[in-house]
Amino acid sequence: MSQVLASGKLSMFAEDLKCYKIIKSLADTAILQNDLTSLYSWSTVNELRFQSSKSHNLRISREKTSRPERLYTLDGNELEIVIKERDLGVTIAKELKWNEHIKLIVSKSNRMLGFLKRNCFVKMLKKTLTLLYTSLVRSHVCFANSEVWAPQSTIRDILLVEKTQRRAIKFICRSANLSYKDRLIQLKLLPLNYWLEYLHGPYIFLQVQV
Repeated sequence: MSQVLASGKLSMFAEDLKCYKIIKSLADTAILQNDLTSLYSWSTVNELRFQSSKSHNLRISREKTSRPERLYTLDGNELEIVIKERDLGVTIAKELKWNEHIKLIVSKSNRMLGFLKRNCFVKMLKKTLTLLYTSLVRSHVCFANSEVWAPQSTIRDILLVEKTQRRAIKFICRSANLSYKDRLIQLKLLPLNYWLEYLHGPYIFLQVQV
C-alpha cells in the first residue's frame, strides 16, 4: 500500500490506517490529495474499499494563528473536518493537548470503580479489592502513558487522575479515620504521580501533597 504514495506516509495497525504529511504550501495539499486518490484506487483494485464515512480530516498544529482548513476527498466524498480523533484508545486533539483524553480516561476509571463498589458489597479482603482496583481501574491511567501522554507532567492533570485513586482506596480501607497517606501505606500503593514516574521512566517529577 505504501508504494502507491508519492510523498505522504502511512501508519497502520490492524484495520486502522492513517495517511499524513507535513503541509507547508498549496502544492503539498495537492500532493496529499493525490496520495488519497491513489490509496483509494489501490483499495478498489485489491477489494479492500475504504469507508469515507468513517474517515476524517484532522489538522495538527500548535500555531496560534489559525489557517483555513484544507478540504480533502475520498471516492468523491469530502472528508469530515474534526478537532480531535480517537486513535487506538488515545484521543488526539488538533493542538496536541491531552485535556480531553485525560477527562475520558478518568471518566472510564470512575465508571469501573462504581461497578466494583456496586458488586463488591460483601466482606472482601483488602488484598482482593486492591488487586481488582489495580487491574480494572488503575490500568486505564497507564494505557499508552509512556508513549504519548503523561498526566504527571502537570499538577492539574495528575490531581485529576489522583482523585480516582483517593476514592478507590477509601472504599477499600473502609475507614474514615485514616489519611490518604496512611491508606496508601496500608495497601502498599504509591501516589499515582510517583507510580507513573517509577513505571515509565524520565518524565517531569512533581511533588503532590498527600
